[in-house]
Amino acid sequence: MLQEFYELVRSQASDWRITSEVIFDTCVILVILNRLYVTASIYRNRPSNILISGPRLRWGKWWSSINYVFNAPDIIQKAYNQAKGEPFAIPALDEYQDHLSLHDAMEDRVKSKYTFYGFEQGVIDPHDTVPGRVLKFLLRTNQPALRPKIQKKIEEAFSQVLSKGKAVNDWTSISVLGLSEAIGLRINCQVLVGDELANDQDYVDDVLRYSNDVILSMEFCRYMPAFIIPYACPAIMAWSGAMERLATRIRPLSDCITWVIESSTTPRQRTVERIVQQMIALTFASAHQLPLVLTFTIYNLCLHPEYIEPLTEEISTMLSFPDDKQYKNMPLMESFLRESARMNPLDALSIQRKVMRPFTFTSGQTIPAGNIIAVPQDALMKSPKYYNDPEIFDGFRFVLPEDRGREEPRMKYTDVSSGFPFWGASKKACPGRWYVSASLKQILAHLLTNYEFKLAGDNKKLTMGYTTMVIPRHGTRVLLRKLQKSG
Repeated sequence: MLQEFYELVRSQASDWRITSEVIFDTCVILVILNRLYVTASIYRNRPSNILISGPRLRWGKWWSSINYVFNAPDIIQKAYNQAKGEPFAIPALDEYQDHLSLHDAMEDRVKSKYTFYGFEQGVIDPHDTVPGRVLKFLLRTNQPALRPKIQKKIEEAFSQVLSKGKAVNDWTSISVLGLSEAIGLRINCQVLVGDELANDQDYVDDVLRYSNDVILSMEFCRYMPAFIIPYACPAIMAWSGAMERLATRIRPLSDCITWVIESSTTPRQRTVERIVQQMIALTFASAHQLPLVLTFTIYNLCLHPEYIEPLTEEISTMLSFPDDKQYKNMPLMESFLRESARMNPLDALSIQRKVMRPFTFTSGQTIPAGNIIAVPQDALMKSPKYYNDPEIFDGFRFVLPEDRGREEPRMKYTDVSSGFPFWGASKKACPGRWYVSASLKQILAHLLTNYEFKLAGDNKKLTMGYTTMVIPRHGTRVLLRKLQKSG
């Protein structure tokens, strides 16, 4: 009997193995066929009368889209130099990046219907009036009142990360990105959902897991045939259950939810389901930019320590002002943050728009529908056309002499211009940029007035790239120790 049972189990196991192998092989074949179809579509849908950067051989250009995954910033920089100010195109993963719908471009990338708890732009809020008012007006005007709670979260994050760091003589070695993520996560939770959930470690952990699920889902689905996405994307998001848990727990009122309700003017915008979707979308939107920008800023402070003393002096002077005057007149900090962003944009492209119908520039270049038009911001912000000595880091490049004695500097980190598209286009710039700016200043004020810091000696490469993104390496470490304050 046992022998018969053993033979039965072994035969069934063999069948299971064959089945799993067949499924895997089928998936691989589908991916390959999909890539062949996309490659053919890229060729068929190519722009006309425009420089197409890449190898000379016809199929070499389309297969070069694979190289785009690993070397996109360098490819864009070379094409930008070659085009000499004219439009150019690069075969990318799914479409030409033709450097004009913002919503369609973002939906193609993020798959918000599946990753933002069913959130769809549609006719409910076609002009983003709700998140625009929440971030540009209500959060911006209420942030000074939130500073004490934000400061508490900053101190908690420093304390927790340092307690887990590695002792190196009288210094503590920690991950720069790990510190930035811990700070950003706590601040965002405090602002978005209030005290109760911001102090709940399970909720904070779910926010981190959810944001990582979205990244995994959107990148995985870039390689999948369109008919698989409605099944694969929800499956990935459901695997950890983080999004569902967040949706369940953010339904009670908090400050930011109150602002969303206040900014919602139509019955369809004010449904509980839609408000939860807006909060889920805001949770993801706030998850990555602040930690990544903070990490690059700390990198640049370590690489250019000559700026630490004047910045610290400016902060000390600013903190001596009454509360309502603090964090306003900081021309040195505004300039340093702006220069750090210029040298380290988080993406080689900005202002990405999907072409919804064939489009012809006045100069004669024609872009078929389905392509993506974008600004090559990394190449542009390192162009001598816009900046003197663009490859040199000049932390006070944007300090203006006329700022002396002014209540606020004329040029700020949050300003948008043709030579600084870091925040997007002027008419559709990032509505959360004032929140990011104010949070960065408060975090850096705490860092500069309380710690000495420097990069650990074993850091060989500070960044890594994937498609057009350039992000900090998680393994890059910094050494911190408490400042010995006199008196």
